[in-house]
Amino acid sequence: VAVVVVAAVAVAHPHPPGAQFSYLMAYTVTYGISPRIAHRMVGYLEEAAHRAYTDYLEAIRSGRIENKPAPQIAINYYRLSPNATLEDVVLHVRADENMHRDFNHQLSNTIKEKGLDTPPVFMSEEAEPELQSK
Repeated sequence: VAVVVVAAVAVAHPHPPGAQFSYLMAYTVTYGISPRIAHRMVGYLEEAAHRAYTDYLEAIRSGRIENKPAPQIAINYYRLSPNATLEDVVLHVRADENMHRDFNHQLSNTIKEKGLDTPPVFMSEEAEPELQSK
């Protein structure tokens, strides 16, 4: 994932670090409350990312954005040909977003179906009754 971020930064301007930190904190709190909701949220964010990369691809193909040579880090990470272009990188990143979207939605469904969205029980009477008597 970090290489994808670095490749994106090499091509476009990153979001402010404060926004990334705020998202991390919000996600951490959400995951602590409900992993199912947290994974569903990421699935929806990945859907939005896929649409954004589709728009980006359309802009490259229409000539609104120059189809520059791919950054070396993206060529190495995705094992692209040495003459790969920005379009090739965007196609691979968009495919990653698809995989992340599907995985997070599937994980959210699994958590819901199997009742795994309850807080863990640590050292309670239900988990270890013999520890409570000492």
